[in-house]
Amino acid sequence: MDREFERPGNGEEEDAFLEVNGNGGNYALDRWELVDEGPGGFAVIKSERPRYAIRVGELLGIGTDEDPKLWRLGVVRWMMVRQGQGYRIGVQLLSAAARPAAVRAVTGSSQDCRYRRALLLEGATGSGAYSLVTDRGLFLDGRVLELYRDGSSARVTCGALAESAVGFDHFEIAGPRG
Repeated sequence: MDREFERPGNGEEEDAFLEVNGNGGNYALDRWELVDEGPGGFAVIKSERPRYAIRVGELLGIGTDEDPKLWRLGVVRWMMVRQGQGYRIGVQLLSAAARPAAVRAVTGSSQDCRYRRALLLEGATGSGAYSLVTDRGLFLDGRVLELYRDGSSARVTCGALAESAVGFDHFEIAGPRG
């Protein structure tokens, strides 16, 4: 069953729209020291215990000095904790510019058809296609999604799955980007 586009009025769906439109809540920041950087990622250290727990496989938003609204997106690939020497993590960059979006399935369960937060990435997969990062469970190869960004919506189709991790799915999309 197709559903017409409608902007939700409350709850988690509303949170997704607030973030897409730049009015969402603030996320907690934690500063780390850059110790090594390469074309695909970097390593950072922190001498004291991080304020927030971090695990291998988690997504990180990395702020830039150039534009406070533009965030690089990375995923923690390794972590070392050494007694008296602090914490060191390796981060693989997924995208130099992650843009907030809201997305939902056009058909499926009522949960699938609810808007959820997403990040729209350009050129983050080997093919250079547009891709989405969402919480797990939305991706189905060939599934039609409604993508909301910059005040309008467009239908896109799920393509190849790039990665499925503990907390997220990263997959290519085809069709208009909104």
